[in-house]
Amino acid sequence: MSSPVNLPGILVRVTFIGLVMNVIVPTTLLVVMALLRGNIFDTSGFSFAEQPENRMFFIILLVMGVADLALAAFIRKRPPRSVIGLADLPAEEQFEKSAMSLSWAIYSLNLSCTFYGLVLVVIGMRIEVMMLFVAMTLIGFELFRPRLKSLEMLWDRLESERSGRRDGSFGS
Repeated sequence: MSSPVNLPGILVRVTFIGLVMNVIVPTTLLVVMALLRGNIFDTSGFSFAEQPENRMFFIILLVMGVADLALAAFIRKRPPRSVIGLADLPAEEQFEKSAMSLSWAIYSLNLSCTFYGLVLVVIGMRIEVMMLFVAMTLIGFELFRPRLKSLEMLWDRLESERSGRRDGSFGS
């Protein structure tokens, strides 16, 4: 099957959106929180030994962050039909909108890890906790961002669904 003409352009746009959402935003939030705390090497805040009741909150948010990253991996591997819908559009436009929707979903799931860390720092944990969650966001961006091969697979899936609809065999 052929690939869309503007695949490199779509990949560049998708990657730039990811850089803003998963690199610039988390880094900016981390720096702002460090500045609000005094400096990045400030050890103020509580540790697990000082307030063990918050340990469960940390563990819950850590598990939620890992689950979000796992969901991002799953969405990248098998995009849901709702993301690649829009059957009434031309093939190129449908592909571009599907690639953007898929990317926004993956990047949003990655970014949620940073906000979990932000919540923990706001309730009084050390800035290192937020660093852990920002690192999870950066790792998620690097591992699960759409690449050329995944966009080609998305194009193939859209093409196969389009040909199935033309034959009348799709959706019956």
